[in-house]
Amino acid sequence: MRDQDIALFFTCGVVICIVMAVVNLLRFKSRGISAYFLAGAFAALGFLFMSMLQKWPDSIATIFAVIIAACLVVDFILRSGKGNQTP
Repeated sequence: MRDQDIALFFTCGVVICIVMAVVNLLRFKSRGISAYFLAGAFAALGFLFMSMLQKWPDSIATIFAVIIAACLVVDFILRSGKGNQTP
């Protein structure tokens, strides 16, 4: 693959992550606090793509990966705590 193709992929990934983070923040009323953690995971994924695009050190990419994993685990725990509640 050419460098331009890779740059386009990461740039599109950053834009999609920003859009999804904003969408999750807008869904706060229906999703509760879990929306913040999912938005944080999308934001961290966007920063991970940005770090790969800008060729930042691998330690920074690892930090973003750990943040993504932590946000997704907390989101899973918060969602599983709701159980089968009927509205």
